[in-house]
Amino acid sequence: MTRVPGTVALRAALAEQIRRARKKCALSQEELAWRSALHRTYISMIERSQRSPTVDSLEKIAAALGISVSALLARAEKSRARNKPR
Repeated sequence: MTRVPGTVALRAALAEQIRRARKKCALSQEELAWRSALHRTYISMIERSQRSPTVDSLEKIAAALGISVSALLARAEKSRARNKPR
C-alpha cells in the first residue's frame, strides 16, 4: 500500500484537535465514547494516531463534541500547516 505524503501528519493533527475539543468539553475518553456510540479504546487509538477514524466515526465524534466535521478538519489542517517544517 502506498502512503500519501502528509497523511500521517494530518491524522496526527486531527487526533490532537479531537483531544483538545474533548478536553475543552471536560469529557473523558469514556464519556466521549458513550456519547458517540463508539468504544473507548477506539477513541484512545484515534487520539494517539494509531487509527484513522472513518467518516461515520468522525461524524459521531464531532456531533458528541458539538462541532462540525468540517470545522474539526479545518482546525487539523490549520494546525498541520503551522507545524510543517520549513
